[in-house]
Amino acid sequence: MDRAICNRDIILTSYYFNLSYFFNKISDFHERLIFDSRGIPLYNYDPPLGPRHNPVTVALYGLECYQKKNYDDFFKIVEWLIKESHNFKDSIIWLIEFPIPFKEKKSGWMSGLAQALGISVMVRAYWKKKEYKYLNYALKAFRGLMIPVKDGVRCI
Repeated sequence: MDRAICNRDIILTSYYFNLSYFFNKISDFHERLIFDSRGIPLYNYDPPLGPRHNPVTVALYGLECYQKKNYDDFFKIVEWLIKESHNFKDSIIWLIEFPIPFKEKKSGWMSGLAQALGISVMVRAYWKKKEYKYLNYALKAFRGLMIPVKDGVRCI
């Protein structure tokens, strides 16, 4: 039992791969980030979209902050995710509030990746502060992953 607790401690005090390396060496993620007045990242999409908040981008940036132990910025991200979540059928979902021309023609669509990353952020927020509201968000967001597409949330 003690070994399992130790392994869980290691897992939740970091992230399972080096996000800074991925973002700085492999992709142009950081080059496309612009921050709003609250310090929340907007991803600068190619025209015609331009800078937009995307819960995937925001959560990834939050996880990178967590990995760097930048907890002030991490908790700004946590609070943004809470504020921008939507209640849907006893669950919480994060919607992409704009169309992505090559994927989705309408705004307000759900992404499984946004759900998973949001859950990861909330579990780490709970782990850091031991406040059950974060764990409840994670559990409700997990329920969001289980919503069948036929029940009304458009997904890709």
